[in-house]
Amino acid sequence: MSTRVRVTVTLPPDLVSRVDDEARRSASASRSSVVERWLRSGSRRQSEHALETATIAYYAALTEDDRAEDAALSAALTSRARSIDVDGTTTSRPTRAPRRR
Repeated sequence: MSTRVRVTVTLPPDLVSRVDDEARRSASASRSSVVERWLRSGSRRQSEHALETATIAYYAALTEDDRAEDAALSAALTSRARSIDVDGTTTSRPTRAPRRR
């Protein structure tokens, strides 16, 4: 079991009632476990939102050259991935021999 730190918080009665209702619904849950689960869920959503915002900003900042390179790489990787024999089945598409350099 991980180390826990005891904290004290003051909450409005309606929120305490929601915590208690959730603890009763989850028969073995305590107030602490309910609040921990809610905090972790909120933290995870905040992290997901931050990642989404950063991803949008990244793609918005790409130059036309970057976009063209990304499209070319995507097409090449998609084509190559389709030729991989994963389950021992053959693909309906003919595969090309690798290019010699």
